[in-house]
Amino acid sequence: MITRVAKNRITNRRKKKYTFPTYNIDDIYKNFVKKQKGIEEVDKRINLTLQEYKSIVHLCNEEISNMMAFEGTCITLPYNLGELGVIKNKVTFKDNEIKAMFDYAHYKKTGEKKLHLHKEKDYRARWTWRKRTCKVKNRNMYSFKPTRTNTGKVGKVMKEAFGYNTYLTKSKL
Repeated sequence: MITRVAKNRITNRRKKKYTFPTYNIDDIYKNFVKKQKGIEEVDKRINLTLQEYKSIVHLCNEEISNMMAFEGTCITLPYNLGELGVIKNKVTFKDNEIKAMFDYAHYKKTGEKKLHLHKEKDYRARWTWRKRTCKVKNRNMYSFKPTRTNTGKVGKVMKEAFGYNTYLTKSKL
């Protein structure tokens, strides 16, 4: 019996691994246009070009990521896909020692070895996708990887004085 997932698989013959097709904003726009053509009443149709559609989607995504990064809000995704947000974790070390990291930037400039202490050594923040409320089959096969700009936003907030108060702990999410 061939399942729905098996039909969509594309094999890479050299590696003998399965890769799944990925979708980008152009594919989503094509689906949007198909749905607009299906609407019979002309007054209810929305005519957008690809560039307009992309700008609207990017503005919405940027606003949502700013809300999560700077205000610390958690967003519940529609269709039972879980929750997105930023959580903070308290950093613990063995024997209450503060472990410093090697400062590669200083070593590259001057040539001398130096250890670098972070100001936000008590807490670390990271993006998370809470899958516990997600009702999708094989949800452990999916992952959430934030972009560099979004992780940079969280870093800016954490470097501010008491910036770690913005985010919730893992138990409160």
